[in-house]
Amino acid sequence: MLTLTERICGHWLTREMCSGTPVSASLELFATEGGTAAMTYISNTLRDNKILMPGDKIAVARPIFTPYLEIHEPNDFQLESVYIDADPNAGWQIPEAELDKLLDPKVKAFFLVNPSNPPSVQIDEAGRSVALNHTAGLSTPQQVQMALFSLFAMMDTANNYKAAMMRLVAARHDTLYRAMGLKLPADSNRADYYTELELEPIGEKLYGRDFVDWLLKKIVPGEMLLRIADEAGIVPMPGGGFGDTHPATRASLANLNEYDYAAIGTAIRRLLDGYYAKYQQQKGS
Repeated sequence: MLTLTERICGHWLTREMCSGTPVSASLELFATEGGTAAMTYISNTLRDNKILMPGDKIAVARPIFTPYLEIHEPNDFQLESVYIDADPNAGWQIPEAELDKLLDPKVKAFFLVNPSNPPSVQIDEAGRSVALNHTAGLSTPQQVQMALFSLFAMMDTANNYKAAMMRLVAARHDTLYRAMGLKLPADSNRADYYTELELEPIGEKLYGRDFVDWLLKKIVPGEMLLRIADEAGIVPMPGGGFGDTHPATRASLANLNEYDYAAIGTAIRRLLDGYYAKYQQQKGS
């Protein structure tokens, strides 16, 4: 990176990701085009230096941004993927049984996103030993932009702008779930940049477990996505594309108006209400 840009971004990363505590060694940054490029460069370097060999395993935490699931699929890597699945019933933390998969000596690398994408929940203190060696941006104009963003954030010593943005996404999150008739408890690990809308826990909170068991056998794949697109005019992304194994969709809380989230929540509630009416009719008959 450019010398001064690296120093500026290093100070910002230390403040935001290390609670302002100086790291024991100098923070060396290697700028890439983004997270996907960084993972590709790392994988190629590990392979070229014979650290990753054909037949080795790499672990990937799920759910995760779709391209990260596909990086190691080409035949030239010849690696086996092991998936480490977060548990939605445990606040999207990774259970001990899943982490035990990393004890396999054939697993040579572990890739994860923190906070997760799309649940947007950070791993708790037990799992927060993640190296901070890569950041986004590559060309000189991009690096200058990174420096300007970092300087803007650090000049706001009271963090007023950051606090305002956190309140904004939290309000959007609450509006979305309120439109479904739900209020989620506060979670200090939740970043609220994205949220994962899973039909199973939403339906269970609204109408109970028996209804959800019936619903999962009846609902058409992709129906929730189509309903949101039709009624809210927003095309969401399916949770399956991020490695989520449950019927779900991802909603970004960073780039829509608050009324859009109300429309998304209303569309999901209408979908579930319609199925619950059918469930009651069938149960009554």
